[in-house]
Amino acid sequence: MVYTADEEQAKYGAWIAELESRRDSLDNNRRYINVLFLLAAILAPLGLFISKWVALGVAAFCIVSAIIGRYLIMIYRWDYKLQIERARADAEKLAHYRASPEKFDLPQDADDEERARYKKHRIPRRAVWRLRP
Repeated sequence: MVYTADEEQAKYGAWIAELESRRDSLDNNRRYINVLFLLAAILAPLGLFISKWVALGVAAFCIVSAIIGRYLIMIYRWDYKLQIERARADAEKLAHYRASPEKFDLPQDADDEERARYKKHRIPRRAVWRLRP
């Protein structure tokens, strides 16, 4: 299926909006993760009525869960940031290509020269398969 330039830009715009909404939803999840620190402060002293090990277990569980949750949110936010930057760069490249596609066309000879230069260093796939123990 062939898309027009406007349809392709709309698809990139929709994907960027989706990534930004996912990134924003992570901020809402961070608030819920922070509640775990509060739960540790409240439930651990209550656990002392049962046993000191119960109190320690509740506090450790809440704190470790909060730390892991914040770490995962940080990683996903970083990943969404990179995906948004890449999608915007791809949309910009596509717009430049659609504006003047002749600038991006390479002559067939240039491609053949590149292939010829690296052909002597290329390892055939069958040779790689034979290297397995």
